[in-house]
Amino acid sequence: MGITMNKIRLAILLVMLAAGISFGGMPLPFYDNFDLYAHDTPMTNLASNGWYASDSRVKVETNTVHSGKAVVLPDVAILSNNISSTASKVWTDFHIQPTLGLEPPVPQTTVSSFVGYVNTNGYLVVAISNGGWYICSNQLNNTPATPLQTNGFTRISICQDLSFNPPKFAIFVASNLVAQGLSSPANVRLYSSFSVDNRDGSAYVDDVLISTAIPPGLTSDLDGNGIADAVEIQMAGITGVMKRGTLLLFQ
Repeated sequence: MGITMNKIRLAILLVMLAAGISFGGMPLPFYDNFDLYAHDTPMTNLASNGWYASDSRVKVETNTVHSGKAVVLPDVAILSNNISSTASKVWTDFHIQPTLGLEPPVPQTTVSSFVGYVNTNGYLVVAISNGGWYICSNQLNNTPATPLQTNGFTRISICQDLSFNPPKFAIFVASNLVAQGLSSPANVRLYSSFSVDNRDGSAYVDDVLISTAIPPGLTSDLDGNGIADAVEIQMAGITGVMKRGTLLLFQ
């Protein structure tokens, strides 16, 4: 799963979509802030909540958190959760304190619709359909994006539209839009798992939300048209095409 490498300063974030629904996967919306689990609970003991961990060192802890409790991923460890969804548009929202990494080889994936890592400058870098990487270094209004830190949590929000071939996605870093209309590296149409794969040092994950609705708090309007960027991404796929007025929406 993902990119196989020897030990290197790299935290790879995977939102993995397979060509089928994971039996027994968690339904949407899915949310876990890990606050209900005792300190030092191994994530390998939480299969009933859909979580999988590569070993018992992946634990719930109270020392480094965004709020309440978080999960620590030590060197060379994986945290993932199986998801069962047929939705065409899915949001993945979480807080992460990553390790910073060197650029891996050109992504060769046929199973993951989102593959990303945090480079040594603290910018999220994501795989795109042409076999390369896209650096999320600027916000929608061309101001510099907020770098991710190794000593604090940053919010990452990803909206994937699986109705396209290949799927398209947009990314918010620290609640601000940094990329839109990107094409996924693989043409997979069903959301089946969320994974964080840490390759060096310790990384931390908190407040995981996977939903078909816009995550709370994404209210920034970087294009200044009076409509929140997240609303434009949800409704139109890109910003700058919706007009202000009365909107009736039935779901």
